[in-house]
Amino acid sequence: MYMKIVAFLQNLWVQNPERVKEMFARHPDGREYMLRMLLFRGGKTGKILRSLLGEDLIHKIVWEESTTEISGNANAVFPADLAHIRRVINKHRPEAVVTFGRIASKAVFLVSNGMLAEPADFTFELFCVPHPCARPAADPVGAIAELKQKLSRYA
Repeated sequence: MYMKIVAFLQNLWVQNPERVKEMFARHPDGREYMLRMLLFRGGKTGKILRSLLGEDLIHKIVWEESTTEISGNANAVFPADLAHIRRVINKHRPEAVVTFGRIASKAVFLVSNGMLAEPADFTFELFCVPHPCARPAADPVGAIAELKQKLSRYA
């Protein structure tokens, strides 16, 4: 079954990145499940997403990162992995793709433009919003609340 919505955040950061890398290596088919569990286990980003999107919607989304790199520092920024993003999109063939933050947005936009130049048997709508933890000037709360309404037709 294909998920209708795929979302990309910037990159995963955890307290013990080596342990999580080993966990992903041991269970490569469990990556999406583990990402979801790590995102919604109590960190700030997950709490904001849960409160703004709601429990029902967050479970209807495939949560991914724009890179497979894992950091031990919340401020670390890795370059996006365009091949990874493309693999995820092709695997799920979503109707909607959501990006949270500038890095994910730019990368997914590049990938989607590249895909437009090729024959396709599926298309998706791209929604770019600020990262949930962005400064208030970016209005992540308003943008994500508006996103929830737009995604209702896919959920």
